[in-house]
Amino acid sequence: MARIVIWVQSLLGIGHLRRMLLFAGTLARRGHRVVVANGGPPSPWPAADGVRIVQLEPLRAADSTFSLLLDGGHRPPSEALWSARLAQLRRLSRSFAPEALVIEHFPFGRHAFARELLPWLSTVRRQRPAIPFIASVRDVLVRKKDLSRYEEMARLVRRWFDLVIVHADPSFVPFGASFPALGAIQDRLRYAGYLVEPRLLDLTPAPERRGVVISAGGGAVGARLFETALAARRLSRLAAEPWTFVAGSQPSTVPFARLAPPPSRVHGEVILLSHDPDLPLRIAKARVSVSQAGYNTVVETLMAGTPMLLVPFARDDETEQTERACCLAERGFASWLAEDALTPPSLAAAIDATATRPSPPLHLAVDAGERAAMLVEAALGRRER
Repeated sequence: MARIVIWVQSLLGIGHLRRMLLFAGTLARRGHRVVVANGGPPSPWPAADGVRIVQLEPLRAADSTFSLLLDGGHRPPSEALWSARLAQLRRLSRSFAPEALVIEHFPFGRHAFARELLPWLSTVRRQRPAIPFIASVRDVLVRKKDLSRYEEMARLVRRWFDLVIVHADPSFVPFGASFPALGAIQDRLRYAGYLVEPRLLDLTPAPERRGVVISAGGGAVGARLFETALAARRLSRLAAEPWTFVAGSQPSTVPFARLAPPPSRVHGEVILLSHDPDLPLRIAKARVSVSQAGYNTVVETLMAGTPMLLVPFARDDETEQTERACCLAERGFASWLAEDALTPPSLAAAIDATATRPSPPLHLAVDAGERAAMLVEAALGRRER
């Protein structure tokens, strides 16, 4: 079978890395040897059998504006660090000799990393002219005010990539809704369905639901949602039921001590978790899931069939989560509350209303990476021919 390298770069959260580790595990189960080149902070999860993680010199976004990158020492990256990352990638391609490269989110985002990706792709193409380059992208992109950016993305696809795998369902959220230049790359684009853990494909919702689960994805920007939800609890009709706060593997800077309520305000159980590897199963038992509108949490909650209230992250021109939340609400799968309207009374009222809203039947293309893996294998076959 094939040797495959997946490049992934987390900036603020860790959803991109989580999806690519899931995809890498699927490829490995199908017999491939997989290396994940991780450009963000070290993975909080172990790699699946048959998958190796190569940690690049880590970079992340300084804040939610994504305007500044920081290295592991919280400093702007130096030229030496950029050179070191490129050298790491080149050493990897020499020693591992990949037969396919999967580049996550670029060129649809991560534009600051073109300075390492394009020289690396050029080197690999010279070494192995037949190697397929594959772009992997989620369902919704952040909208750009400068429309010429989309034409540049399409140009880069046509110049470098043989295949674009969209982890989405076009009948639910078509990629062209957030990518106006779709026509220029239509011949290379394939949908693989929403990417979920294999165990969630057969997830059975709990017959009796109880409580509220408040989660913030990786947790990097969830502080305000947590603090507001804690204050909203005493105003909600569900106050006597358990309320579970799951901060994620990269919790925000708000200490849990500030979230713990005084005993006089406790009328039920409040559970504070720094991380929960079984969060989808916990959501499946809840009456309401309250979260931002990140890809992973939304898909997991849809699979659980739990009434969903979304408070999309929308600061600094971030449109992705709001667009996803609106799409879900239009189809009856979620309620949503704008971040600038987030107050304890508004959140309590939205939670109570969501708890009584029935979820429509779910007809959504979901996949544990199998369809995407088959697309990669087909690209390998075409290149060999």
